[in-house]
Amino acid sequence: GIGDKTFVQEKSPNNLVLKVKNVALLAHGKDDPRVPVENYYGVIKAFDKIGKKYESLLKPYEGHGFYDFDNNVELYTKMIAFFDKHIGKK
Repeated sequence: GIGDKTFVQEKSPNNLVLKVKNVALLAHGKDDPRVPVENYYGVIKAFDKIGKKYESLLKPYEGHGFYDFDNNVELYTKMIAFFDKHIGKK
């Protein structure tokens, strides 16, 4: 279960980066109480270790989701540009 260290390691994004087939977009709130920022850095380190391409956005003062208007505008603008670049424009 969730408290089992082996289970947690098997499900950790840090250990699943090899399964990512395309470029990834990572967005994280630096003050996230549910998913500590160390997890964000761990995924980036794992991507860098295998040479996997990614784009990222880390915002201070955000938690588990972005709530600041300007941060949301930045996030969604980045997402649209990411989708246009990697999926294609309509």
